[in-house]
Parts: sequence; structure tokens; C-alpha cells
Amino acid sequence: MFIDAMNIHAIKRSLLSLGGIFVSSTLAHGQIENGLLNYWPLDGDASDVASDIPGSSGATVDNGVVNGTASFDAGLFGNAVSLDGAQGNNITVPDGIGSETGGVANDIDRTASSVSISVWVKATAWSTSWQGIVAHGEQSDYRIARRGDNNPVLLAFAGGVGDIQTATSYGASPDGDGLWHHIVAISENGVSTRLWVDGVLEATGGAPSIAQSNANNNVLCFGCNPDNGREFNGLIDDIAMWDRAITDQEVTDIFNAGQSGQALSSFFADPDDTDGDGLPDTWEVRYGLDPDDDGSVDVNNGAAGDPDLDNVSNIDEFNNRTFPNDDDTDDDNLKDGVETNNGENSYVDENDTGTNPLSADSDGDGINDGAEDNGGTYVSETQTGSNPTVVDTDSDTMPDGYEVDNSLNPTTDDGALDPDTDELSNLGEFTAGSDPQVADTDMDGLNDGPEVSTHTTSPIIADTDGDALSDGDEVNVHATDPNVVDTDGDLFSDGKEIAEGGDPNDINSTPSIPAPLLYYSFNVENGTEVENLGTTGTAGTHQGVITYGESKDDSFGTAFVGNRNDLNDSYVATGLAGDLLGLASDDKYTAMAWIKWDGSAGQVDHMVFGQDDGDGNNPQLHHGIRDDSPVNIHFGGWGGAQDIGDAGTVPIGEWTHVAWQYDGDEKVVFVNGIESARATGNNITNSALNVIIGAHGRDATDLPSHSFNGSIDEVKIYGTDVLESQMEEAMQPGASAGGGLVITATSFDPTVGANGQYSVTFNSRSNKTYTLAYSTDLFDWGAEIDDGIVGQDETTTVTFPHPEPGVTQIFFRIGEN
Repeated sequence: MFIDAMNIHAIKRSLLSLGGIFVSSTLAHGQIENGLLNYWPLDGDASDVASDIPGSSGATVDNGVVNGTASFDAGLFGNAVSLDGAQGNNITVPDGIGSETGGVANDIDRTASSVSISVWVKATAWSTSWQGIVAHGEQSDYRIARRGDNNPVLLAFAGGVGDIQTATSYGASPDGDGLWHHIVAISENGVSTRLWVDGVLEATGGAPSIAQSNANNNVLCFGCNPDNGREFNGLIDDIAMWDRAITDQEVTDIFNAGQSGQALSSFFADPDDTDGDGLPDTWEVRYGLDPDDDGSVDVNNGAAGDPDLDNVSNIDEFNNRTFPNDDDTDDDNLKDGVETNNGENSYVDENDTGTNPLSADSDGDGINDGAEDNGGTYVSETQTGSNPTVVDTDSDTMPDGYEVDNSLNPTTDDGALDPDTDELSNLGEFTAGSDPQVADTDMDGLNDGPEVSTHTTSPIIADTDGDALSDGDEVNVHATDPNVVDTDGDLFSDGKEIAEGGDPNDINSTPSIPAPLLYYSFNVENGTEVENLGTTGTAGTHQGVITYGESKDDSFGTAFVGNRNDLNDSYVATGLAGDLLGLASDDKYTAMAWIKWDGSAGQVDHMVFGQDDGDGNNPQLHHGIRDDSPVNIHFGGWGGAQDIGDAGTVPIGEWTHVAWQYDGDEKVVFVNGIESARATGNNITNSALNVIIGAHGRDATDLPSHSFNGSIDEVKIYGTDVLESQMEEAMQPGASAGGGLVITATSFDPTVGANGQYSVTFNSRSNKTYTLAYSTDLFDWGAEIDDGIVGQDETTTVTFPHPEPGVTQIFFRIGEN
């Protein structure tokens, strides 16, 4: 589990402040109506019945509008809304009389407020990219959805912070598992987001603050997202919304009740009062009181009774929503009777604490009310001396809980002290989120004080700019800027330059692309063999009728020309398993080629990179063209929903460069050196299968198929993710565009000639010819120094006048002709 260092304090505070609530909630059955804003049973209509429930908090009646063909069919509890996934078929809930129109408090707009949502769902089909279940909007608004770019199916929640998603899957696309699932999504303002499914906490997120999305005009949608559609296909039942974070036990109670066929309504008090004592019958039964005795037989059954001896009568317990059979409802070690709930700075004495009997931490300072004895002297974490109704007892701008958590004194102004002698005061540490007892909180080699005041880096993030170098190493070792990913502006991050041999402080020193593992130039016709200039060295083998023809231009030599005219379609067997070419699960790879597609010819697939699929028909690498759309580039290799269709366009009869890449986290496609598509996913399924060029899907029982109709040239497979800034170089002919041919030295002598002289040295092979080009921006390489350099054995050096006098930044590239 990854925890951002910036959120550690917030997490510690939330655990401390909520601990009492978690414990007390074991008795919360029957108090679920506390803070209930809305309740839509969906038993034939979309009415909000929360206002009919004693003890609920809803300020508006938010009835829904049934749209399109949405209907009500048999659900988990009575009826449920049935949706077919078509656009416009949903339920929308406007909040038209809310505060934004001058009315009373707005239930649905949860801006800067907490919210909990409970809903039961059963999917009929999971075919849409994303599916909204209960949604108020995108961005920093709140919504529960089916995560559409994953297979198996995951569920997600955004509640004022980025999406959190389940670890568990709920069946495979397109149908899902066909079961009812209970979802609880909680956004506790300033604390965390939490996502529960079937009584299990599946995911948590950082401290949220919900902000209403501008697009939806304050509408809540069941079965869609009001910002972008994404309709749900299936059944939705029994939706409730609270203005607070419901407790762990309440989540469990609702799920367990549902498992036994009881809707949320089974928890709510019955307004019937048989004995006329002001206590609803259902409430009395729930807490072991006699609904037929108004106290005449046993005083403890009546309104004035006090069975838990907490000095609070039954009628006051009912009105306060505390428990009549538990003298400490919130388990904060203070009896309900002394918690007088008088608000901020209202502590009088131990018999009139002013605290809230329903909250273990009334002032939200991170300390349990019972530990804050208001004695004025800090003794321990359980006797802090601080005021339980004041966030900052000593007025030093640091909350009492933060001070106790970090071994400071909540009763003494110690904001200016510096116990860890890191040149950052306690108050400064609080503001920065760092540890006042540790000089270097993030252990990056820089003390917290200099990070804040001198380097303006984060004292709680070891690598502030995210360039894979710690802030300390950037300052003390490499002299790079810890706030800038690319100090010298050469389009390579400082970390990558250090790792791959470049100088992060020299714009003219950049990492070279590693040599390609496989490289077919198709410039040497040698019977059935295909020369492999890559580091693997294993020659390919012609399969079928292969010819060599014209390539992009003369500098590219010749190209492979495919054939789809008979069963003996042409392709190249590399003889190399995917494991050797970067296709294993933990690897990265980039597979690229120049291709000229001659258009459709029979089957829809025209593959550039594929695999022999072994026995049977297995999911396998299939990168190429799928001629079922004008946007025809296909990125495949997994089978199913993780493939990317419509990833870019290859026009008929035009040379186009396409690169397919897995960068360790995402699949990426580049067209003519520019990124055209990206999606999350994983590496290919069957990396042990042999890779083939120009087709895919061949074994002893299959006829040849899916071969490429057209020409293929300059095929390269790298065992790394070639960067977009390196792509232009990699596209050029020669093993150097990625490997053996590299510039090894450059120098400039301003004293030679009128404008100075450059010297460029590169490794080379004798009797080969090379072209030296230059660029001033790393993108336009149209200017050539010399296109007829004759190579020497091992290295060649070329000298020439400054090609653009006055230009202070220039890049050189060497290519084999």
C-alpha cells in the first residue's frame, strides 16, 4: 500500500479522531437515520422519503424524474429501477429549491461537505466504456461508477479527490457476474474517501473537498453521469445519502440486513407509539424497552426512565439520537449526561463538558474527548490537559492533536521552538506537513529548514520534481535543479540522463537510445535469410513468397514486400521468443516499422508484428492495421478489452512510421513520431511464443492468415520505452537509430575560420556511407552537413564550419545510408 508522505498526518488524525466512533458504532443499529439526507427506495417511483423518517436531516424533498424507457422491475427489496444502458434512460434528481436559488439548504450539492452513499446494483451488461451508478458529476464532484477501462470489472468512486477503485473484480466484460452488490461510497470532508463493496473496505483515498462540477447544473443521476452520459445497464435499488461519514459498523449492518432481505427502511423508527410515552414503538423494541409500558409498570420503560444511568432520560436520548442502553454512546470515556453539546469553547467542568455525545472528537482536533481533561497541564496522550471543545487550546496555530501526535505540548505555545534543530520552527513544520522531531522528514539528504527556505523543495517528498533523483542528490551531488525535471532543457529528465550516461547540466549531452534487440533493414537479399542488425543477432527466415522492392526513398535502401495472393502468404519468422524481445510481463518494449499499406485484400487484419501462437489459438501479439475503420491502427496482444482499436491512421499507398510501445504501465502508439493513442494495461499474455513480422497466428493446424498487404521496412524492436523526444532518431535507417551507430564525441573550436569549427566523431564500419544532419530544436532534421561520408574502421571524425553562425544551441545526428 502506497501512502503519500503529505497525507500521513491526515491519516493519523483521522484514525485518532474516528477511533471512538468505530467502537461505539457496534451499537449504532437504529441510529442510521442520523444525518440521513435522502432515501430513494425505488419501489415503483423515484420519491425521496427521508422527510417521513423520524430523526433524518434532509432539508429538501428530492424526488427523482424517470427518463426515457427507465422502468421498475423486481429488485432486491420490492422493486428496483431497470435500465438498458441506452442514452437518456435514467433517473435524474434536480435540487431546484436549494441554496443556489435562494431556498433552504441544498441536499445534493455537497460542496466542501461530507457525504455517504449506499446503493445496491446488479449489472445486466458491462459493455459501456464507463457506467455511472450514482453520480453528481466529474472533476472534483462525486460519483460512483463501473471502471470501464479494466477487465475484469472494477468499481470506482471519486468524491472530491482522484478515483479510488476496488481491488476485487466483479466478473468479466461484457456481462459481469450477474450478482447483486452493495456499494457504500464515503467522502469525509478533509479526511479521506472510502469505497466499500459487499461489506468490505476495498479502497481509500486522500483528504477530499467536493466541488460542484460546472457541467451538470446541480443534478444527481441514477444510472448515468450528468456530465457525460455513460448510462448503466442493469438494476439499481435502495439508494440513501447522508451528510456525514457513516461508520464501519453501519456499513456492515446495512450489508448484513440486505443479505437477509431487509432494505434500509428496516432500520428506521416506526412513528407508532402504542403507550403514548413519546417514544416510537420500534425504537423502544430496538433498545429493549417495553412499547406497551409508559413507565407506569417500570419507570425505565417510560419517557423519564434512565436505564443506562447516564443522567439522560429516554426521551432526551431519543431526541439526542444517543443510546438509552449505553451510558457512553460515542465511547469517548465521557458519559452522555456530561456531554452537554454546547459547541465551541463551552467546557465548564467535568460534569458539563460541552462536548457532543455522538462524536468521540467534538472539536475535530484529533484527540478523543475523554483524553482532553482541560486541566491545563499535559500529562500523557490520555490526559492531555487541553480543551475538548477548542481545536487549538494554546492558540499557537497548531491543532492539539498534531501537537500530541508529534510530542509537542498542546497547552503551551511552542510554535517558535525547533526541537530537531533543522532550522524550521514547529509551526513551520506543521505548515509544511513535516515532522518537528526529525530534521530530514523525507530522508532525501536535505534538512527540512533548507528545503523550505533555501531550495523551495518539499520536505515531505524526497523527489520534489519527480525526475527519479532525490532532492539531496540534485543539490549535493549533481548540481541540478530539484524543482525542474529537465535542468538543461534537452527534453530528457535529469534522472534519465544520470541513469543512461548523459549530462543533466549540458544541453548537448543526451542519453543515447539503447541498441535495438532486433533490426531488419531489408537491404541485403540472401536467399531465405533476413539479416538482423540488432543485438540478438539471430537472422530471420523468409516464409512464403517474399520480394524486396522500393522503400521510402533511396537512403532507406530496399523494403520487404508482402504477398496475400494465395495460402502461402509471406512473412518473416524471427526465431526469437517474445521473452527475448522485451515482451515479458515485467518488461518494456517498443516495436516500430515504416509501412506502406496497399489497402484491403480479403481478411480485415494486416499485421506488422505478430507471433506463432503454438497449439490452438492463443491470445498473442498483433500490432498492425485492422481495416474496419478509417482510423485503422490496432494495438493488440492480450485478447479482449485491453486491446486498443482506432489508435491512429495509415493512409493507403503512403509510407507511414508506426511504433507500438508498452512503457511498463501503459500501451502507447506513435504515428510518424507523434503519440496518437494511450491506454492502461499490461504486457502481452504469451511472451514465450516466437515473434513474426508481417503476419500473426500460425501453428501446425492453421492456414497462414492476416499477412500484411504492402511493404514493410526498417523493422526495429527495442527492449525499452523509446521516448517521444528520441522517436525521430529511432525512425531513421541504421542500427545507430538506436544502438551501434552513435556519436561518441563533439567539440567546437571558435578560433578556426570566421565562425568557428565543429568536430564530430562517431563509430562506423569501413566502406559504409553516412549522412550527418543537424537540428536546432530536435524536431526538424532537414539540414544536412554531408550525405556522403565514407566510414572508417571503428570510428570516423568529420570537421566542418559552424553551419548556422550565431545559433548557440545545435544538435547532430548520424545515419547510415
